[in-house]
Amino acid sequence: MSYYKLDSENCIVIRRHFLYLFFDFLKFSFFIILAFFLYWFTTTYKSAFSWDLDFVKKSIFMFTFVILNYAFLKFILSLINYHNNIIIIHEKKISIIRSTLILKDDMEAIDPMTIKKIDSVSRGIIWNTLGYWNLVIEQMDHMRTFHFIPHPEDLIHILREQKLTIFNQYYSKKSDEEE
Repeated sequence: MSYYKLDSENCIVIRRHFLYLFFDFLKFSFFIILAFFLYWFTTTYKSAFSWDLDFVKKSIFMFTFVILNYAFLKFILSLINYHNNIIIIHEKKISIIRSTLILKDDMEAIDPMTIKKIDSVSRGIIWNTLGYWNLVIEQMDHMRTFHFIPHPEDLIHILREQKLTIFNQYYSKKSDEEE
C-alpha cells in the first residue's frame, strides 16, 4: 500500500498504485526486447541482405540506439512522474502535488470543509482484485477524480475523520467565544 504516515508532521502521503509504475516497466521491457531482437536479427541473417552490409549494420544500429534511448528516457520520466504525483493530507488541508521534470509543476490545496462528498469507484474484477480504485472528491464548486489510488476506503475514513475533527474544533471555538 502506498500510504506513508509521517509522525513528525502528522501528515499522510499517498501515491498511485504500484501497478501504474508496473505498466511503464512493461513498456520499457518491450522496447528493450525489441532492440535486442533487431540486433540479433541483423547479426544472424546478415548474409540474407543483398544490400551493402555496412549500410544495413549502421542503419540498424542507429535505429536500435534510438529505440534504447527512447525507452530509457521514457522510463526515467515515468519514474519521476510516479514519485512526484502525490496527495498529502495534513491536519487542516489536503495538498495535491503533480510535477514532472520539465512540463508541469502544479500544487493545489483543498480545505476539508469544502468537501461535500467522497466516493471510491471501482469498475471490474481486476480493479477489485488488485486493489486500485478511483477516488472522487466532490467539492462545493467542482469534482476531483484521482486515478489508481490503492485501497481508497482507508483514505475515505481518514478524510471523514479529519473533516469531523476540524468541524468540532471550529464549533468548540465558536461556542467558547459566545460565552
